[in-house]
Amino acid sequence: MTQLHLAKEYDGISTQDWMKYIGNSAPYYLYQFQRMDESGRKTSFCWSALFIPEFYFFYRKMWKEGALFTLLSLVLTLPTVLSLFQAAGSPLVSGLDLGWLTPLSWAFVFVDWAQMLLRSLFAFYWYKKDASRRIRTICEQLPEGQERSDALAMRGGTSAAAVVLFLAVMFALSFAL
Repeated sequence: MTQLHLAKEYDGISTQDWMKYIGNSAPYYLYQFQRMDESGRKTSFCWSALFIPEFYFFYRKMWKEGALFTLLSLVLTLPTVLSLFQAAGSPLVSGLDLGWLTPLSWAFVFVDWAQMLLRSLFAFYWYKKDASRRIRTICEQLPEGQERSDALAMRGGTSAAAVVLFLAVMFALSFAL
């Protein structure tokens, strides 16, 4: 990143607007965008999206992706949860024929690995696409100046509150089960 020479714009949006929108990590994200643009690829590896995807997407205010990967994660762990209920003798699964759980669990493990790889490869691309759409909307609505800069910083940046809310909801769900 020491060799970063910022372009004047990315996707037709000025570097200054990108920097206002992204916040503190702007040089790193712009570096990733520049690498993708130069190579013509839509992929660039994102470690955060690999290991803590829901946190990453909610932190970056990518609500749809965060909700999608949370739901996908819950669905993919369902066979394992049902197996644990069965092993614990839970009345929730008593009387059910759960012989199909083991093969389904293995199939879901492979699906989980595939989606982990996909989300980590495309996270920066999805962020760029989502941010580009939001930045354009703000730029169309507001003339260049302080009001636009404030709107970009407010709509962009990060949200620690979203991560805390996500953790609280998941914690409540785990107690409910």
